[in-house]
Amino acid sequence: MNILRFLTPKSAVCYLYHDFTLRQALEKMFFHRHHAVPVIDRKGRYVGSVSDGDFLRVLYEDGGDLHSLEHRRLKEIVRREGNPAVKQDAAISDLLERVKQNAFVPVEDDLGSFIGIVTRRDIINYFIDEYERNDELEK
Repeated sequence: MNILRFLTPKSAVCYLYHDFTLRQALEKMFFHRHHAVPVIDRKGRYVGSVSDGDFLRVLYEDGGDLHSLEHRRLKEIVRREGNPAVKQDAAISDLLERVKQNAFVPVEDDLGSFIGIVTRRDIINYFIDEYERNDELEK
């Protein structure tokens, strides 16, 4: 099965640039109401992901100083190891393993450019639809 059938393209994804200030990044996440988002560099390569918990950790470490968010860059807190990208030709079993751990899985093309995400919701909806279709065929 081709994982691209589940892909939400980059143009429809909320993502952040690694050189955003923490304040810019947090404002964009808040506006879109996301708890975690992919982070890319200005060349379009996936850098990692960031979650609302990462911002809370920074605030805690800085003593709750909101002004510190204006002077720090997102690349200081981004996590690559927590949500690594898969290649566009990855096996569906690899995708399923990753989506068990994260709400979304970033997808890269062969050149390492970020092309979109696969969400846990899309995969679950696919299997629900398949189940219902097979259930109707049995009746």
